[in-house]
Amino acid sequence: MKLIANQIVFHYVKQGAGPSLILLHGSGENLELFQNQMALFARSFTVYAFDSRNHGKTEKTDDYTYETHASDLAAWISELKLEHPLILGFSDGAISAMMLAISQPTLFKKMVLMGGNLGISDWKEEMLALVKVEYSENGDRLLKMMLEQQTIDAKNFATISAKVLIVSGEFDLFVPYMYERMLSNFKDASHLIVQGCNHSSYFDKGEEFFGEIVDFLED
Repeated sequence: MKLIANQIVFHYVKQGAGPSLILLHGSGENLELFQNQMALFARSFTVYAFDSRNHGKTEKTDDYTYETHASDLAAWISELKLEHPLILGFSDGAISAMMLAISQPTLFKKMVLMGGNLGISDWKEEMLALVKVEYSENGDRLLKMMLEQQTIDAKNFATISAKVLIVSGEFDLFVPYMYERMLSNFKDASHLIVQGCNHSSYFDKGEEFFGEIVDFLED
C-alpha cells in the first residue's frame, strides 16, 4: 500500500483488526523485520508497518535526520487519522517514537521501545568502534546519521503519558546506566532484558516472547 505523507510516498502494509498498532523498523532495514510477528499482532490489533524514508520501498530523499523521521511518523499518523495509537519501535524506530512522544506527550497510548538509545555516548566503546570502522569503509549516510546526530534528554520523558516497555538484549549495544536514566524519567515504564540476546536476536524468538509484548499492549 502507498501513502503520501510529509511530501513523500511511503510504502506500508496493514493487517488485522482492533486498536491501532504501529511497527517501525530500525536503520538499514524495512518492514519485513516484522514478518514473523505480523500474524500474531494482527490477532489483537490493526497493525500498520511501514518502510521509513530512505528505506525499503519508500521514496528516497537527501534528508537524513532523526528529526525528519519523527516528523514523518507524525505526518503518517495524521494522514491515517489514528487516534492514540500503540507503537513498537526497534532501534532507530524507537528513537523516532521517543522524539515524537516528547513533542506530542499524549499521542501514544503505549510504547514498546526495543533497542533504542538516547545518544552516541550510550554506546559501549567496542560496539561504537565497529560502527566507526564500517562508516570509514563505506561512507553510509545512515551510519553518518547514527554517529553524528540524535541526543535525547531523558528529562523530557517526564511529560509523556504513555505506558512504556523498554526492551533490550542481555548483550545489547548500549551501557546499562542509559536504561536507568530512561526508567527514572518516564512516568510509567518497565524494562525487559532478554537473556542471551544481542541488539536484535530476540526477533528470532517465537510467540512465547512476543506474546509478552502483546500482553503488555493489551493490558
